[in-house]
Amino acid sequence: MFRMHKTVGRSIFLLVFGVFGILTGNAQEQAAEERFSFGNISPVILPKDGLEVTATGNLTSYWVTSQFGKVVLDRYRISRSENYLNLNYGFSESGRWDLGVQVRYSRLRLDENARNSPFKVFGSPDATGIGYQSISTVGLRVRALPFENIPEFTLQGAVHFPVAKDMETRSFLGADRIQPELTATYFKNLSPDFYLYLQGRYLLQIANEDHDQTTHFPGLSAFLVKSFLDQKLYVFPGLSWLGAYEQNYQGGRLVSEAQFVMVSLGAQVQPLSYLGVFLNAQRPLYYKSGLSFYSDLVKSSYSDWSLGLRFIL
Repeated sequence: MFRMHKTVGRSIFLLVFGVFGILTGNAQEQAAEERFSFGNISPVILPKDGLEVTATGNLTSYWVTSQFGKVVLDRYRISRSENYLNLNYGFSESGRWDLGVQVRYSRLRLDENARNSPFKVFGSPDATGIGYQSISTVGLRVRALPFENIPEFTLQGAVHFPVAKDMETRSFLGADRIQPELTATYFKNLSPDFYLYLQGRYLLQIANEDHDQTTHFPGLSAFLVKSFLDQKLYVFPGLSWLGAYEQNYQGGRLVSEAQFVMVSLGAQVQPLSYLGVFLNAQRPLYYKSGLSFYSDLVKSSYSDWSLGLRFIL
């Protein structure tokens, strides 16, 4: 039967958690007449009494080696499913800010058989793997245009609170600490059908009595967006960097736990003015771990898919 110490589970989570953030933190902007949308954080500020609903599902899977130094002892699969529901409402008469809530439902499967399908994360635990699932976090969000003369630039802040039923589930789902985040986005039209989208993001997992160190996840993303068919179809290749850092001891310097450079390709269909559907895939171009002595992620095995819907009501 698959066995994995909880500390190792946390270490592996540090290698990959922020990658979900880079994917699910990508966005939409009013420069394309509020049509282009991608992911889980939308930088369009809603008008007074406007309502936005987004739902995003993400499936990530990869192999991890169990090793001692350079000697590989075993290999297994980790699969994660992250599902987000966001509701945002326009309170501001000026259209400079709005507020929202987010609910995240997470699934994790630790699979002894590395050749098993990633889709087993949606099934029940069996003889070859164990699993965890729960509503993992509930969060509050605020979006704002800090500079009225630069509508392309948006700041967003959020705080996510862990709500999973027990500490073991919280730990393996990566939701055992309060998580504040700050995101800056910039969406600029380069021509009538070409757009540049930039994002910077910083997420923290705040130390608590169960995990006495704060973990830092900085990230940067850049996408080129091309529209087709009178802005009913968008294609957007992208490149992202993410780091994971933590102190080895209280008061010590931040030590790199992981570094990723991800390449992605996505597409969005806008069949109706109030409805957008997107699909995105990404893989690592570069990966380096600071936790690889006992376990390490196999870069070539990594796959990540995301599917999302957005409604404006």
